[in-house]
Amino acid sequence: MFTIARASAFPGLKNVQLRFRPAVWRKLRNVQSCDPSSWLGPLRKIALETYRQTNVAIARQNDEVIKSLTVGEFQSKALQLMRRREKGHKWFWDITSDTSDATLYEPTRTPPPVTIVSIRAAEIYLAEHDPKVGHRLVIQALAKFDTTQVLKITDRHGKPVESELSKPHRVVQYVVLEKIGWYDSPWKLREQIYRT
Repeated sequence: MFTIARASAFPGLKNVQLRFRPAVWRKLRNVQSCDPSSWLGPLRKIALETYRQTNVAIARQNDEVIKSLTVGEFQSKALQLMRRREKGHKWFWDITSDTSDATLYEPTRTPPPVTIVSIRAAEIYLAEHDPKVGHRLVIQALAKFDTTQVLKITDRHGKPVESELSKPHRVVQYVVLEKIGWYDSPWKLREQIYRT
C-alpha cells in the first residue's frame, strides 16, 4: 500500500499525502475496508464493473471485450468456455444481488459483493526516465466476489434450456486483477484463485 501511495497509483485518488500521522498509517494497513473513503474504495468499484463486463462478454461471445479486460490464464479459460458451448445456444448472464453503493460500502449483515483481500505492487519499469503515461508499478489485487448470479440459456429456437444455473445462486470467486502502470489500459482479470 505504501509503494502504491508513493507512486500516486491508487485509482480514483490523486496526490495522496503520505504524512507520518496515525490516520495515514491506518489507511495504509486497512486493505479489506468497506469504507468508501478507504484508498481501495474506487478499486472495488472498478473490480466489480470489470467482473460484470467480462462475464457479460463471455455470455454474448464477445471475444474483443474479453481480450480487452482479461489477460493470461483467465483470458484463455474465458475464451475456452465461450467456445465450448453448443451452437445455437444463447446465454444471458447477470448479477441479481444488489450491487449499489449502499451494498458496496455500508456495513450490513450480508457480505459486500467485492472485498479486496490483498494487494501487492512492484516497480518493474526500470528505464532511466519515468514512463510517459502512468507510473513504474505493476499492481496485483486479489478480490473476493460474493454475488448472486443467474445464467439463462436458450436453444436455437429461443426455448429455455433447463439448468440449475438459471435460478439465482450464490457464487464466491477469488480473482486476481492486474494493472500495468505504464500502459494506458484498464485493470484486467488475470487469474482465478481457488481455496484449498
